[in-house]
Amino acid sequence: MAPLGTSRYLAHTAADGKIFHLRHLHSAFPTMRDPDQPKPNSKMDQPMTTPDYDNIDLRILRLLVILQDTRSLARTAAALGLSVSQASRLLAQARATFGNELFTRHGPEMIPTPDLTAILPRLHDLFRSLSALFSNESEPNLLESSETIRIGAVDNTALVFVAPFIKAMHERAPKLHVEVVPLNHQALPDLRSGTLDLVVACDPHLHLDDDMRSRLLICARMKVLARRGHPMSGRGAALTTADLDRYPMISPTVSQPSGVTAPILTLNQLSSQRVLQMPYFLACAWTLLDTDAYMVVPAPLTDLLAERLPVEAFEPADLFTPLWIPSFIWHARTDLDPLRQWVRAFLITSIREKWRAYLKADEGAAVQEAQRSETREMRACV
Repeated sequence: MAPLGTSRYLAHTAADGKIFHLRHLHSAFPTMRDPDQPKPNSKMDQPMTTPDYDNIDLRILRLLVILQDTRSLARTAAALGLSVSQASRLLAQARATFGNELFTRHGPEMIPTPDLTAILPRLHDLFRSLSALFSNESEPNLLESSETIRIGAVDNTALVFVAPFIKAMHERAPKLHVEVVPLNHQALPDLRSGTLDLVVACDPHLHLDDDMRSRLLICARMKVLARRGHPMSGRGAALTTADLDRYPMISPTVSQPSGVTAPILTLNQLSSQRVLQMPYFLACAWTLLDTDAYMVVPAPLTDLLAERLPVEAFEPADLFTPLWIPSFIWHARTDLDPLRQWVRAFLITSIREKWRAYLKADEGAAVQEAQRSETREMRACV
C-alpha cells in the first residue's frame, strides 16, 4: 500500500480499530461538537466546529449507519459485536458528539431525526472513502463490486427499464446486486438518505429540489391493450372510442411520484365500466386474458407484454391520452460515485438503444407537452 504521508487524507487506527483520525472529517460534519465540552445551555450557544478528531470512536459513526437500517438497538449491537448496554453508551456518546438526539423511539423502532437523515449521505460517503483509502488495490475494478444498487419503481417501470438489462449488467458486473423496491411518498427523502440510489418517476409535474438530478428516458404515447382475439381485433384504423364503450375497463393505478393513471374515461367521455382497479400493471394485464376488458397503458409496456402474453395493442384514432415521460432521478451526492455513475450510464444507454423508437429530439418540449396534457386531464375531472 502506498505511504499515507503524501495523501490529503490522514487516517490512523489503533490495533483494535476503535480510534479514528480523519483531518477532513470536519468538512463532512461541520456541526459536530467535542463530547468533552459542556452542552450548549441556551439557544444562543452554537455547537463547536472543531471537535477533537483524534479521539472520535469510529464505532459511533458505524452505529448510526447500522441503526438507521435496522431501527433496532439490539440488532445494531449484534451487528457491531457489542452488548446492548455498550451500544446504548455509544449512542449516548454520538448524541453528545453531534449535539442532537439523532434517534427518537416510536414503539419498538428507533427513528432517525431529520438532522441525522440530512448527514447520512455524508456518513455513507465517508465509509466508502475509508474503504478506498485502505484498499490494497491502487485502482479497484468497479465491475468487481458486490454492492447493492436500490431502485425505486412500480412494476411496469421495473419491467420496461430494469428487467430487460439485468442479464447484460450481470455479465459486466457479476457480483453487483440490484434490488427494486416499491415506490412510495418517501422516495425522494430515501434518495437523500442513501436508502435508494435511483428512482423511476413518471410525473411531469414532480418538483425536484436543487440537490436532485434527473434524466428523461423516453417519451411515449399510451395504447389500448386487450387479449388476442378480442372482438376489437381486425378493426385497424376504423377503431374508435365508441368501440371501447362496448367493453369494460381495467384500471391500473399508482401513486406519486410515479404519476397517476390518467382519468381516460372522463377525458374521452367513455362510459366503459371499470370492473377492476389495482396498483399492479402486470396483474391487470394477466386479468385481460379471461375477459373482454381492456386497459390503457404506456406503449413500451404493450410491446413487452405482447411478446410474452397472448395480448395485442390497439390505437383508436380519436383516443386522447397523455404522454408518458419516465425519468431517472438520483441525489447529487452520487454524482461523483464511480459505481453509481457506471450503473446510471449503463442503464440509460441500454434503455435508449432498446426504446429508440420512443426517443424525442427535443426533450424539453416533450415534458411541456406532457404537462399540458395532464393539466387537461385534471380539468376534465373537475
